[in-house]
Amino acid sequence: MWFITFFGRTAPAKLETTHGCQFLDDRAKAGAPIGANKDMALMSTMCNHWIRWGLIKTNPFVGMMQNKSAKDVRAIERHQVLCIYIWSLPHDQAFLTILLDAGHSARRYYNEARESRC
Repeated sequence: MWFITFFGRTAPAKLETTHGCQFLDDRAKAGAPIGANKDMALMSTMCNHWIRWGLIKTNPFVGMMQNKSAKDVRAIERHQVLCIYIWSLPHDQAFLTILLDAGHSARRYYNEARESRC
């Protein structure tokens, strides 16, 4: 709940780029620089919706420099994808879509699928 703690009840029209920079710095100092980047991506998306709804005129968080991170790339093998797919068949299609989009969580579901079916 870093958003609520940091931004509180700030009106969308009062947000500035400096607020985003301060948020990134605070989260990085707290040990979550990548989480801060993801939170600011969400905040930027929210701002895009606020523009559409007429609450703000521009997105103050566009083009901000994010916290640096090491590339965390892991190749998922074909059998892992198949196990996840087989495990998710009895589940809702929306769940399958979210599962495949959220690659960082795939390992946990893969292990669960392997233990239950594969």
